[in-house]
Amino acid sequence: MDPVRASTRYSVKTTGARAKEILDVRKPSMTSRFGSWAVAQSRIVEGVKGVLASTTVLSVDLAKYIAFALEGYSLSCRLQGVQLVDEVSLALAKWQARGCVNANLVIIRNNVLSIPAPTPPGP
Repeated sequence: MDPVRASTRYSVKTTGARAKEILDVRKPSMTSRFGSWAVAQSRIVEGVKGVLASTTVLSVDLAKYIAFALEGYSLSCRLQGVQLVDEVSLALAKWQARGCVNANLVIIRNNVLSIPAPTPPGP
């Protein structure tokens, strides 16, 4: 492989004009994805605040519950079915170990994320 040729090809790919061309093509989809992500995140945060408004959760701990909900949302975007339920159960156990109340986490899982509880194994 000719190092001069490789360097020339790399230089052509990394010019400012080429980078702008690539960005111009990708920008609409990037903007759309970010917009939908921001709307979903704000919906989740407001849902968690609404669900926990009637409980005695301290405002300092509210960030933990929001982090759990956002983690569950991220999992729901990547996984489905039993695998999703299992991963959210693991996240629930993790956040419970970090000091969150299990009942509040279950309420968030059910009402905000709409993810069902895992089914116990049959006989």
